[in-house]
Amino acid sequence: MSNDISVIEESLFRCEELDVDERLMIEKASRLLKEFPDHALIEIWNASIHNLRRRVEAYSIEMFLSSVNGLGGRKATYKKDGDSLSERWAGVEDEALVTVAGQLGIIDKKSQKALEMINWMRNHASAAHENAKTVTAEDVVYLAGLVKVNLFDTEMPNPGSSPVSLIEPIKDHLLNEKAVNAMKEQINNYSSANINVLFGFGRDVIIAGEEPQYTNMLQLFPTIWEKANDESRSNMGSLLSVNLSDRLNGKVEQDDARERIYEMLVTVNGVKYIPEYIRASIYKHLSEDLKKAKNTTYGWNNEEKAAKALAQIGNAVPASVFDEVYQEILSVWCGNYWGRSNAHIILNDFIFAIPTKTKFQIVKLFRDNERVNEELSESRPNKCAIDLLNKLKADFTLETQISETDSVIDKIMGLTNKD
Repeated sequence: MSNDISVIEESLFRCEELDVDERLMIEKASRLLKEFPDHALIEIWNASIHNLRRRVEAYSIEMFLSSVNGLGGRKATYKKDGDSLSERWAGVEDEALVTVAGQLGIIDKKSQKALEMINWMRNHASAAHENAKTVTAEDVVYLAGLVKVNLFDTEMPNPGSSPVSLIEPIKDHLLNEKAVNAMKEQINNYSSANINVLFGFGRDVIIAGEEPQYTNMLQLFPTIWEKANDESRSNMGSLLSVNLSDRLNGKVEQDDARERIYEMLVTVNGVKYIPEYIRASIYKHLSEDLKKAKNTTYGWNNEEKAAKALAQIGNAVPASVFDEVYQEILSVWCGNYWGRSNAHIILNDFIFAIPTKTKFQIVKLFRDNERVNEELSESRPNKCAIDLLNKLKADFTLETQISETDSVIDKIMGLTNKD
C-alpha cells in the first residue's frame, strides 16, 4: 500500500461521476486507511451517500418522496429550498435512501447490497463496538472496490424511459384526451416495479389535491390501480385511518384529503381495501339511509337513490355489520303491500355476487330477523321472499343448507294465508 496515495484514492479518483465533495471524502479516507480503517470506511460511506443523493435528485425527488411514504413507519422530510445537498437531505434516513433508490431502479440490486454491506460494517464492526472482528484496511479496500464498480462508475440516471417522464406533463397543464390515452398506454407497458413507483406518486397527488395534477390523476389513476398489487391498494385504503399531516402542505385540511382518497377508492371499486372498522361505519351509514327511504311514504324513488349509493361502494360488507346492513337490503328487496321499487335490481350483486357461505347467512336472516320478516305477512313481499330463497337454494350443494332453506321457505309461506 503506498504511503502517499492509497489504492482507494488511486482507484476511485478515476471515477467520472464524483463531485468535489466526494473527492475530498475519498482523500480523507485514503489518509485514514492505514491507521484508522474504520474511520476510512465511514468516509467511503459518506461519499457513497452523497453521490446517491445527487442521483436521486437527478432522477426525481417527487418519486423518491412518494416511495418513502410507502415504507412502513418511515417519514422523510426533504427541504427543497435547502442551500446545500446535506441541508436538503438532513431529514431523510440513509437506510431509507438506499432502500428506495433500489426500488426506483436508480441503483441495481448489486449496488444496493454493496451499500448495505458497508453500512452494516460501519455500524457493527467499527472501533466503537466491542467486537473481535473489527474493520481492517483490506476490508475497506474490498468494499471501496465494490462501491466504485457498482455506484461511482455508473452513469447518472436518465429518467426518460421511467415513470418520471410522466411527472412534468401531469404537473404542468391539463391533459387532453389524446395525451391521457397515450399515458395510459405507457402505464400499461410498465413493469410492476415502475407501477409501484407511479402508484405512490399518484396517491400523494390525490392527497395533496393540487391542480392541474389532481384533475389529470383522476383520469390516470384507475389504470394505475388495475396494474397495482394488493399491498399498494391496502396501503392506500389504510390512509383513511392515519394522520396525514406529514404529507400535507398546510393548505389542505385532513378531511378534504380523506374525502379525495375515499372518492378515488369508490371510483376504482377499492372500498374493500379500507380497514374493516372504517368500512363498517360507511356501510352502516348507507344502510340507515336505505332504511329511512323504505320507511318513507311514497319513497320508492328514495329507495332507489339510497340503493345506488350502497351499490356504488360494492358488496364487501364487514361481518360486524352484516345483519344490520342486509336486513335493510332484504327489506327493500321484498317490498311491501303495494309492491317494490327497482332497488332490488340495483342491489343484485349483494345477493348473487357473493360466496355461497354468505348466501346461507341471508337464509338465516329470513329465519331469525324481525326486520326482514316485518312485511312478509303480505302476499307480494311474501312471494318475493320465497322466490329469492328458492334462487339461493339452487346454489347450495350441501344437503344441510338445502334442508334448512326448505324449512325457512315453509316458515315464510306460513306467515300469510293470502293469495
